[in-house]
Amino acid sequence: MVKDIVLEKDVVTIKHYLFRGIATEFMTFGRYRKARAMANMSIQEKCFVCENEFGEEENLSLLFNGNRTNKLCCEKCAEDILKGE
Repeated sequence: MVKDIVLEKDVVTIKHYLFRGIATEFMTFGRYRKARAMANMSIQEKCFVCENEFGEEENLSLLFNGNRTNKLCCEKCAEDILKGE
């Protein structure tokens, strides 16, 4: 009889994204969440870059990647991106 063997393995995946531009001070998270909820659309609740959750009154920035999957980021990450960091 063969016993089950359970292995745990950490896997790191690196993805590269090409963004065409950034719109700073896009809107507050509360306004964004309300608009998306009214349209029955998914809501991105974390910064795409640092993955911190957005606060209700936090200003969002919008990353454009040339197709329909634009991403939101926080002001700090937007500033870092614009500085080239």
